Amino acid sequence: MNATSLQNIFSAESFSPGTRVWIYQADRNLNEFEVLQIDNILKSFAQQWTAHQMPLKATANVQFNRFVIFYVDESENEISGCGIDKSVQLVKQIEQELNLNFFNRTQIAYQADNEIKTFLMHDAKKLLDENVINASTIIFNNLVASKQEMENEWQIELQQSWLWNRLKTV
Repeated sequence: MNATSLQNIFSAESFSPGTRVWIYQADRNLNEFEVLQIDNILKSFAQQWTAHQMPLKATANVQFNRFVIFYVDESENEISGCGIDKSVQLVKQIEQELNLNFFNRTQIAYQADNEIKTFLMHDAKKLLDENVINASTIIFNNLVASKQEMENEWQIELQQSWLWNRLKTV
């Protein structure tokens, strides 16, 4: 069985802690049909994803009806800028097809009332003052770059985030 056909059985759980991760946050929650549609597109893409014509040990999925996540375990082949560009183009294609925005980096996702909500970064201080969010509010740190970071630092309390440091200076 070659590496490309093996990709059908890969799941992120089987990847090493150093696996590279890219997270794209949708500007709204996705409905069930959209999640299924995007997951199918992502699985197909990951099975065929290459860097310099070399197959990548990769997978991708939708989590929390909001986040598109790509994983590449570079233990077999390293990803290149061209390989990363392919995934970015795919996300842009999904955006257009489903009228979404995955590239608004000023939108912060957080957990409240058992759901994922968002606010714009420039509204954080106001929401903090109004007690909509607080120091222990769980936010999503989409800047994580590895599977290990994702497991330990993706969902963190606001007070542990880069945003908290920024709010303290405002």
